[in-house]
Amino acid sequence: MALTFKAIATKNNCCKAARKMPNSSPAGFILHSTAAPNPELRRYVDAPDIVGKNKYGNHWNVPKPDINGKPTEICCHGFIGKDLKGNVLAAQILPYEYCCWNCGSGSKGSYNYSPAYIQFEVCEDNLTDRTYFEQAFDLAARVVAELMEQFPTIKLENVISHKEACARGYASNHGDPENWLSKFDKDMNWFRNKVKGYLKTSNSASTNTVKTVNFSPRLTAPPITDKHWIHTSKGGLNECILISGNSVLPNCVGYAWGRFFEIIGEIPKLSKCNAEMWYGNTADGYERSQTPALGAIACWSKGAVGNEADGAGHVAVVERIEPNGDIVTSNSAYGGSRFYTKTYEKRNGYNSGALKFQGFILPPVKIKETAASKPATEFKVGDIVDFTGTTHYTGSTGTRGTACKSGKAKITRIAPGTAHPIHLVNTGNGSTVYGWVNAEDVQSAAKKTVDELAREVIRGDWGNGDERKKRLTDAGYNYSVIQARVNEFMK
Repeated sequence: MALTFKAIATKNNCCKAARKMPNSSPAGFILHSTAAPNPELRRYVDAPDIVGKNKYGNHWNVPKPDINGKPTEICCHGFIGKDLKGNVLAAQILPYEYCCWNCGSGSKGSYNYSPAYIQFEVCEDNLTDRTYFEQAFDLAARVVAELMEQFPTIKLENVISHKEACARGYASNHGDPENWLSKFDKDMNWFRNKVKGYLKTSNSASTNTVKTVNFSPRLTAPPITDKHWIHTSKGGLNECILISGNSVLPNCVGYAWGRFFEIIGEIPKLSKCNAEMWYGNTADGYERSQTPALGAIACWSKGAVGNEADGAGHVAVVERIEPNGDIVTSNSAYGGSRFYTKTYEKRNGYNSGALKFQGFILPPVKIKETAASKPATEFKVGDIVDFTGTTHYTGSTGTRGTACKSGKAKITRIAPGTAHPIHLVNTGNGSTVYGWVNAEDVQSAAKKTVDELAREVIRGDWGNGDERKKRLTDAGYNYSVIQARVNEFMK
């Protein structure tokens, strides 16, 4: 969704009134601009963790927001502007099925009520920044396209401006956002064409099932022959800057671009600019989030976004999400390591030194988890598991393994975030594993019932005497309970 987050203004009188739209469906969409030179969402949206704190408290999550020094009954459905990191985001502040109080009225009535329109405000700046203008209105167009899919009652001809709503006789006499559009030789027909373009994309996508991909975490370096990291000019697939020989590595941008390609199975629409510019490049059409997801691009800025002199930021790919929210990522570093893994901690907001976390760019596919993508900490030391692989390693980060036989084994150590995060020791029964193994080769051991085990003991499957006791105990079973059941069967 282009709509990045919700921050419902529950204290606003309009939200409290909870007046439902006729049939709970909007008849159209009105685009406004704020008529105040402040592009910061915190001026209007009460979500300090995302947009920053409004130190004056004059956001719209109050009963009557301050408009030109006067408490006013007013509320729209959402705003588009900059968050605390300078990214252009969209925020919903009123449920869509509620009538808003935002366009006033005209000679024929008001689009606030009947017919009721969804209404968004775009936060104005000084109306001279073309980059912000293009980002804000592009995001607005994507929001509208998605709302039109959600609410088929919204037709393109009823995607209008406040000025157009006034001309129809259903709004007060305002000239927004044409006052801003005209600064860049644009008009509402231009905006509607942008919406139409996104409708074509999303309509074609909505008629097909979203692709599902099997996800295996990349915790070891890709082979130098893998075309996802070879430049297109050298016969590869990667369009990012050529770094050395035929490779786009070492470089975080080239690595993340190639890894995203590897995951989604198609050429990414991601930026190929400096890493800190990726999150704000919403024109790529990918959903943004503050919540991690497998295969997502994690983005960081360094210093002022867009100023190469103080750093270019960093991007990495989420390969595993730990139960506590920490993320295990795969990375590359310009002028440094071709490949490495790193864990970023949720408790630190995923920040790391001078790198300030921006957010996640989510993959446009459904991720089907494999065992390897699940955190090793789903198991614990002492668990008896089924080892299904054929290779073990002397170290958790080893690159050369040796052959072994599968079977029952006990977990003796765990090293989250490494290539081979689980250390196993076989429990006999033909298994020879003794070392570090891949997470996907470890499965929860299927537990048998006491009666099943008792019958196996009677058949001699578990040996005799101390051998039987040891094997049952090592497999995670209660020897005394099983032996008691054996004795009952033998009476």
